[in-house]
Parts: sequence; structure tokens; C-alpha cells
Amino acid sequence: MNTINYSASAQLMSMVQITPFGSTTPTMIQTWQITAHGDIAGSPQWTSRSYRDYGAEIAPTFAYAAFATNSGCGSLSFTGNGNTDSYDSGGLALNADGSATTTPTFQSYGGNVGTNGNQSDSGNNVQINGTLSTPRTGVGACTTGNVTALSGSTTAITGGIVELPQALTMPAPVLPALPAGSPDINGTQTIGPGNYGDINLSGNKTLSLQPGTYNINSLSLSGNSTFQLVPDPITGKYGKVVINVTGSGNSTPISITGNGFSNPTYDPSMLQFLYAGTGTIKIAGNGASAAVVYAPNATVSFNGNGAFYGSVVASNLTTWAMAQFTTTEVAEQALHGRKLHAEFVQLEQILTLKNCS
Repeated sequence: MNTINYSASAQLMSMVQITPFGSTTPTMIQTWQITAHGDIAGSPQWTSRSYRDYGAEIAPTFAYAAFATNSGCGSLSFTGNGNTDSYDSGGLALNADGSATTTPTFQSYGGNVGTNGNQSDSGNNVQINGTLSTPRTGVGACTTGNVTALSGSTTAITGGIVELPQALTMPAPVLPALPAGSPDINGTQTIGPGNYGDINLSGNKTLSLQPGTYNINSLSLSGNSTFQLVPDPITGKYGKVVINVTGSGNSTPISITGNGFSNPTYDPSMLQFLYAGTGTIKIAGNGASAAVVYAPNATVSFNGNGAFYGSVVASNLTTWAMAQFTTTEVAEQALHGRKLHAEFVQLEQILTLKNCS
């Protein structure tokens, strides 16, 4: 009887260190080539080798105008006149302080959305000017035992449905602990980066935020109140504002209505909301706002006639009335056509192990 020999070896092909978005801990990404060898002793003609590359895929965190991480029915929901499109924020003309000289020009493509579950549409005017990406398949009624990709009209998805090879994993952001005794804010003022408790504005109050990182417990705007980005008092230029929301003891840690918030740069990366909890985020009103929201465990609801320029990652995401999502893009010719970003191509997200063969 001939002896069959098997062996396997692994060779490290590449290694790169990144810091995933929402984390402060660097992670090493490796790609390995696994070689399997088999032969029959004394028979050189019976030799076989198989090569496969394995590694964690690196992808932009904000590759979609809206992405819902929940795998169930209606995790992504558009009603009424909800729609998506895109614009190139990198092509906007800017003033000396970094604010945009005019509002963006929108494009009827690139407003891609995605979900690990099902998109459910209701109303006759839903329009996704882009693709719907999901690991689910099929169009029609969605049930717990049969989660379809879309419950709605395929004609409302101008770019068609893209089947993902696997569900996308969006880890919760790692946020710093909020020190006890952090001051609350209830009135009109200008503040710099730091630690704050609950921010509650009503009436006609205005909160102005200078560039930097803000660690807060909750944010609530109502009436005609608003908060706005303002230039750095030293450089005179707009800079990035990151708002880390703890949400302790608050089931709705972010509630923005009325006049909402103002980002004069129209660059969504300049205003970031990060929240790790499972509460509800409500954004309503009639204004136009540019930001990104990363809350992969939360329910996010948009209501009113407002326009949201940027990207949202949530567990469940619902839009009502005439809410408009506009993802920004950096125009770049890639191997497979236009490569869409959402101003966060440099902030990378680790996905699950993928067969790269």
C-alpha cells in the first residue's frame, strides 16, 4: 500500500498597523499564504499543492450614506419622500477660514446604503440614488424566518442590490470615561474641548464649539436652539470637532430638533458623533446639517424635511417624511470605477476573516 503524505506551511505575506475607527488601540493586520502539500510516496506524478491567502480585510468605516448593523427585518427603513444622493466635498470652494463659499451641488448617484438585514420602504417617493448592500437576498415580505434583502420596489434602488459575502461587523467605539462632576450646559455660550455633563438647550439659545474633542453625557436641542462650529480662536480656521457621548442614565442621549446644528464647512468629517450604547438618537427639523454619526448599537431616527450631509452607522435606522441623506465622495478613479468614500477613507474598519483566493 502506498503512503499518502500531507503537510502544510504558512508564510507571512504582509503586515500593516492601523487604528480602527472608534478605538484608540492600534491593531496589526496580517495576510498569510497557506500552502497545503500532498503526495504519494514513490509516485512523483501524484503531487498536489494548494495556495490560499487569508487576512482581515481593511475597508472604510463610512462607505455608505446609511448602514444598519442589525440583521433583522426593517433594520433600514425609508418612508415618505426619504432619499439619498451624493456630492464631492473635496471640490467645494472655501473661504480663508475653511467654510464653504456655497452649498454643495448634488449628484444623483453615489448615495449608497447598506444593512446586515432588510431594507423596508413605504411610500411612493423613496429614492435611493445608489446601491443597497446586504448579505440577504430576495425581494418581498420580510419575516423572522425569511429575512429578505428588500421590502419595497427595486426601481427605487437606482444602482441595484449588491449581495455582501458576509455581514459587516462594526465594533462599538471605545470612549473615555466621563469624570464625575463634569459641568452641565444650559445657556448660550462658546466652549472649548473638554468634559461636560448634559447639554440641554431650548428656546433661542446657541452653543458654539471650537475645534477639538468633547466628552459629554448627553445632548438635547429643542425649540429654536442650535449649536454651531466656530473657528479656532488662534488660527481663525475651522477644525475637526469630535463629540463622544456616554449617555449614562439617558435612553435618548442625542436629541436634536428645531434649528439643529451648523457645520459651515459642509465637510462631514469636521463634525463626528460617537456613541457606544443602545439608546435612541433622534434628529429632526428642517435644516441642513453635515456630520457623521457612528452608533453601531443604537437606534437612529430622522424626521422632518431636513437634509443630512454625511454618513450614519446605527443598529436600526429609520427616516420619516422628507429626510434626505447625502454621502460625500472624494472623486477617485479606482480599478472598478468610481471609488466612493465618505470623508473617512483614512479611518479604517477591521472586517472578519476573508478568503482572498
